[in-house]
Amino acid sequence: MSVQPKLPPTEKSNELLRFCFASFSQGFTGFCTNPIDVIKTRMQVDGELQKTASVGQQMTNRYYQGFIRGTVRIVREEGFAGLMRGAVPGTLRDATYSGMRIYLYEPFKNLIGGGNHLHEKIIAGMCAGAISSFFATPLDVVKIRLQVKGERRYRGLMHGLIDVGKTEGLAGLYKGWAPTMIRAAVLTGSQVASYDQIKRFLIG
Repeated sequence: MSVQPKLPPTEKSNELLRFCFASFSQGFTGFCTNPIDVIKTRMQVDGELQKTASVGQQMTNRYYQGFIRGTVRIVREEGFAGLMRGAVPGTLRDATYSGMRIYLYEPFKNLIGGGNHLHEKIIAGMCAGAISSFFATPLDVVKIRLQVKGERRYRGLMHGLIDVGKTEGLAGLYKGWAPTMIRAAVLTGSQVASYDQIKRFLIG
């Protein structure tokens, strides 16, 4: 009986593998760096309740006095669990966003012109990043609200999504979608396109 030769993997299976690997790697990275994201978010919104104070007074009266002292304060007041607030929606957001942008990059590149020129790769990356970011925005909204101190009415991801949808509508789930999409477009357009260009240059 003759042995059937192995068929080479299809392009579709390659795209699916890229999606899975990108989702897992970015999701794992997002989970591991969630404590840094929590501290960053707390420091960014610090002083929002002091709107009547001057900028100098706000800087002096900051609740989180820098990265190290902010970390110590969160651990002291909320335990190590405080550093992992929003980890579930954050991980899912990173996995969704990164998987989609890598998956969509090649189809967009082929649609634009094959990606033989750098500007085609940049445009493809911008389109893939913007669209992926739009679909991941609801997860980003819930993640940030869970990370901010005082936003404790959400028991978790699903409760947060349902609550925002009920109280604020679809618009609430997509707050900040425009700047988020612009940032993702610039990031993916520069990151993925430069990686693709350098890889092709080195391979020849």
